[in-house]
Amino acid sequence: MKLEADSLGHARSLLFVPGNRADLFDRAVRSGADAVVIDLEDAVAQDRKTAAREAARAWLDRGGSAIVRVNPQETEGFSADISAVGRLATAIMLPKCEDPGDVERVRAEARHPVPVIPLVETAAGLVNVETLCRAEGWCARRWGTSTWPRSWVWRPMTMRRCCIRAPVW
Repeated sequence: MKLEADSLGHARSLLFVPGNRADLFDRAVRSGADAVVIDLEDAVAQDRKTAAREAARAWLDRGGSAIVRVNPQETEGFSADISAVGRLATAIMLPKCEDPGDVERVRAEARHPVPVIPLVETAAGLVNVETLCRAEGWCARRWGTSTWPRSWVWRPMTMRRCCIRAPVW
């Protein structure tokens, strides 16, 4: 099944597959999930990131269709990830996205109008979520709640999280 960027905003299920597990890419596509995400970030140990990047690039180059979660912009892996998969991925999932300039940087480094899924995972991203949703090139928003407590002074409680999400859903 070919994943289309236009349908990403309506995807209910995302199946994340570690980028260094190329043997699972085709199986993940057949799973029935609305979208497959090849994860080059948290699912891959630092010493395996180069191999994971190449495996994702090779699979996508052979006609595979997936979102690719790249490493955050402040890491050395970000530019290498974008260079390897930016023109091939159905969309780029960008961790710790904090402002529209982050989306623009992905598209500029890819030298291609790749759709971007900004992951709002920090307090700064939350403060700027309205402008993020107006950034050219974003195709869906996602919340990455596991990083939130580390970027906030207080630990978000369930009620606060629901109240924060309500205005932007």
